[in-house]
Amino acid sequence: MLTFFCDSPGDPALGQRAGAARGGSWFYSTSYDLSDQTQWTAPREIAGSWSEFDPSGGCPDYKGYYPTFTSLGKSAGRLSLTGYVFYSFGCQGEGTPGGRQFSTRAFTITTAQTAAPQINSGGIVNNASYAGSVAAPGEIAAIFGTNLTDGTSCLPPSCNATFGSDGKLSTAMAGAEVSVDGTPVPIFYATPGQLGVQIPFELSGASAMVVISVGGQRSAPATINLGTVSPGIFTATADGKGAGAITHVNGSAVTAQNPAQPAELVIFYATGLGQVAPAVPTGELPAGVSSTVASVTLSIGGITVVPEFAGLAGCCVRLNQINARIPVGVSHNNAVSVVLNIGGKSSNMATLAVQ
Repeated sequence: MLTFFCDSPGDPALGQRAGAARGGSWFYSTSYDLSDQTQWTAPREIAGSWSEFDPSGGCPDYKGYYPTFTSLGKSAGRLSLTGYVFYSFGCQGEGTPGGRQFSTRAFTITTAQTAAPQINSGGIVNNASYAGSVAAPGEIAAIFGTNLTDGTSCLPPSCNATFGSDGKLSTAMAGAEVSVDGTPVPIFYATPGQLGVQIPFELSGASAMVVISVGGQRSAPATINLGTVSPGIFTATADGKGAGAITHVNGSAVTAQNPAQPAELVIFYATGLGQVAPAVPTGELPAGVSSTVASVTLSIGGITVVPEFAGLAGCCVRLNQINARIPVGVSHNNAVSVVLNIGGKSSNMATLAVQ
């Protein structure tokens, strides 16, 4: 944004008129491309900034306010809550001893207090199944509540989590930070009503405390119960129901229009399968093949299938991948049931199309 000063007979907002006292007011123009003059908006007066000049001191003196703030060391679009206004006063060569002079004034911006983040009762669930009784170390979890961000959102594909210089997924997003038993955890996505986070691999014990911090305000702690596993299959509608998030080996989705075939190897995506070997630290991508410690089976159309691989997907932090073949004897329809079993626990039921 560019601000500039303009003197005129009368307030431009009321229309210039003959005989009106001379004064000055501030205007502004904005642009997303500072180098292209055609991208600047038409100048607009800052309402209420016009003030009549006072010549009593020997030169026209503007008595209005100065809207331009300078925040040294801040990136574009960022403003400090404290700092200094830089301004000039006096007339060059007349009226003011020493001519035009520069000065500064300190400023403090007082921000309105927003409501503290709040986690819903029972609002921490498996991000695939949306079941919330138990969380497993390493699980991708969804947290539901209110005021969970600074009012902004970060959702793929337009906004994505980033990795820090330490090779770990960032623990801050949209003004939010989440800690589990005091440890900051990676955030996958963020909206004011829902956060996606990773439960730390390194947790031990029967429960853990979750706290969300936004703008210096903290939520009341929420308790999650911990188990060794808490399986959930991701679904196409991202609600734990219906068609599973299942792909052919070429990466295309298994759908009614692009069904799986008997004996075909397909890929299921899940979370909550517990510890893996070799272990992968919280927030990091696996360096190579990392398989689940506990054995995994799938029930596809009521037929038990032992997968060819169950572990971590190489693409994404803490996403579980299961490679399994469609049993030859399964029924052919668009909603064959799929349930994942591990460590004596069963996932939500998803479906897939088989023809």
